[in-house]
Amino acid sequence: MNALETVIADFLTRKLGGAGTVTHCTLSSEDLNLTLNLQGEVDPVTLSIQGLTWSVHEGHFILHCRTLHCSLAWLQTLGQNWLRDHDQKVQWPDHIKFIPLKLKLRQAS
Repeated sequence: MNALETVIADFLTRKLGGAGTVTHCTLSSEDLNLTLNLQGEVDPVTLSIQGLTWSVHEGHFILHCRTLHCSLAWLQTLGQNWLRDHDQKVQWPDHIKFIPLKLKLRQAS
C-alpha cells in the first residue's frame, strides 16, 4: 500500500470500531478495493467500491460511488442500501486533507 492507501486503511479501521481491520487497500483513479478481517468471519472479506468521483458543494467534499460489491452478501446488501439512501454519495466538510483524493480521483461532472 502507498501512503494514501495506508491513511485510508487506518481511517476505515478506526471507523470499524473494533469490529475488524482493513488489511489491504488499493485505490485506482476510479475504484477502491479493500480486504478486511472482520470479527466472527473465518475468511478475509473483500469489498470493492467502483466508479468513484468527487465534487465540492457548499463547503462539503462529496465522494460519489457508482457500485459496491462485497464477498459477504449481507454486507453487500447493507452497503448498497446505504448508498441508495444517500444518493450514491458520502460527504464531509471540505478540508485540505482531501487534496490527495482530489488529485487521485476524477472530478464529477
